Amino acid sequence: MVKISKRLLTILDSAEKFCAPAVRTDNYPDSIVDLLIFHRMHFHMTPQKARRCFNHLKSEFVDWNEVRVSVIRDIQIGLRNSYDSLELAVFIKNFLEFIHGELREISLEYLREENLSDTKQFLKQIKGIKPATIEMVLMHIKERPVLPLTLEMEKLLVKLSLAKKTETRDRKGKRLYDLVGPEKVIPLHHYLLYHTNVYEKMTEPEELPADLSLSRSRTSPAKKSKTSAEKKTSK
Repeated sequence: MVKISKRLLTILDSAEKFCAPAVRTDNYPDSIVDLLIFHRMHFHMTPQKARRCFNHLKSEFVDWNEVRVSVIRDIQIGLRNSYDSLELAVFIKNFLEFIHGELREISLEYLREENLSDTKQFLKQIKGIKPATIEMVLMHIKERPVLPLTLEMEKLLVKLSLAKKTETRDRKGKRLYDLVGPEKVIPLHHYLLYHTNVYEKMTEPEELPADLSLSRSRTSPAKKSKTSAEKKTSK
């Protein structure tokens, strides 16, 4: 059995606290359309807000077909205060229009019976879809044991010495999935996703958590110049 580093254990504990109770393995959306929209929301907001916005859309509209035929503004209202709510609303509407145009229904459940390669190819056709969202879908419906990663998440994991720069993204994700297990992989994914892809874009971003801040710590230009000046004076 591979031993988990103390740093990764600390991050896992932080991830559980950060995501609970909005995102857990046992309360993740089951249908593929729900899952895809819910995951995409996390590129624009915290897990707690994503859960509220997702629940709002599900309660304010009869079904996803009603969302599809609604104007962008009505969809955007349910996503207010998130980062770039217009982009998110446009993605949701375009996504629903695409699958309705392709399949004449708002459902992707048939993908459960398709092979992994065909499923991936179909999902790649969705305009604006994130590769990590595709990987999340594959992890759920194909039981693919790979932690979904973005480029920013990869860079952070390398800086934290939790992944090797020479590894492929798939290899990094597979190794981390094997390390943490299926119960903890979703909170870990969303914790890293928010702090690498979202938090800096917010109007008033909070401080990066201590367990992740090592990768971002650097001397500010002002402080560096002051230190250099002191060294010159002391010579």
